[in-house]
Amino acid sequence: MLFRSCPDREAACWVFVGARWSTFIYGGYPAAERWRIDLVIALGALGITLLMLPRVPGKGRIGVAMLTLYPALTFGLLLGGWFGLRRVPTTEWGGLMLTLVVAVWAIATSIPLGLLLALGRRSPRPVIRWFCIANIEFWRGVPLINVLFLEIGRAHV
Repeated sequence: MLFRSCPDREAACWVFVGARWSTFIYGGYPAAERWRIDLVIALGALGITLLMLPRVPGKGRIGVAMLTLYPALTFGLLLGGWFGLRRVPTTEWGGLMLTLVVAVWAIATSIPLGLLLALGRRSPRPVIRWFCIANIEFWRGVPLINVLFLEIGRAHV
């Protein structure tokens, strides 16, 4: 049925994107609970918008809230299990929502870790300096594809 909507086989068929739009955004997240993802996205967009506008009062408090309260609220809303929200296991997460959660978490943890290792590499204490140098050089020397395959293999065991 969908193939009939795409007579031109030489170009992209956007009918499939329209038909699977909710799968791209929400993945396997339960349909009755998808309002949580919408709320998280709306609150994040509101916070970022308020931080970008030039004359918003209390920008410092908004920034602190976005760095502290927003991640906790996001995790609590998406996972559930409190205030009467149904618990949604992470095995049901997917789509763009999961991609954004993983990307933001990776950025938020890698930047401070990288700064600590860089500062530790400059440390006058030899144990700290050598630990940081060994850690940095090990991860620089390992091809990323090996790390990805190791994680994928471990997830399927």
